[in-house]
Amino acid sequence: MASTDKVQFAVSATPIEGVGAAQQGSAVSYIIASETAGDIGGSGTVLALETGWDGSGGAAHGYASGTKYYISSAKATTPTAFGSLAAVEFVIIKHSGYEYSSATALGDANKTDYLTIRALKATDGTLVTEGASIDDGEQPIIAVLYAGEAVVLPLRGGDGSAPMNLSYYGHHSTAINATTAGANTIAIEMFAVA
Repeated sequence: MASTDKVQFAVSATPIEGVGAAQQGSAVSYIIASETAGDIGGSGTVLALETGWDGSGGAAHGYASGTKYYISSAKATTPTAFGSLAAVEFVIIKHSGYEYSSATALGDANKTDYLTIRALKATDGTLVTEGASIDDGEQPIIAVLYAGEAVVLPLRGGDGSAPMNLSYYGHHSTAINATTAGANTIAIEMFAVA
């Protein structure tokens, strides 16, 4: 029986261009880029969550008993899988802008490294071979997030018809190129519901 719980989400993007004189001392004004025919956005609701919010949560959910549960993203060239959470319906993943200190505390500010999110399964649904090249398309990039940025994934896999498991996605702290290891860990802020 589905719960009455739900998640509302919204995303938008506004392309901006600078106009005006670029000489020293001249001001540059910013307007919506005319080439793009305006901004774009969308919103939605993931309704009737299959099980609703898990009160105890934990690493797989991103919260525990009313407290944020930060996840450590290692400075690495290959991703680490998110915790196993089957039939995921919705997840939002955010680069907190801080290093990881503990599950309940942020470390020092981190505005140097990027949080790279990748898919970890091959197209046939099998696990990617350990140590497989991340440049061969087997671990495609979902997002490369700077401090304060987030990605929303409305997966809607809660009815069991789609095998959406959070462990199908991974994360690592990288340079902007998404393949070189970052200099520091990143505290991931997120919540997921199944």
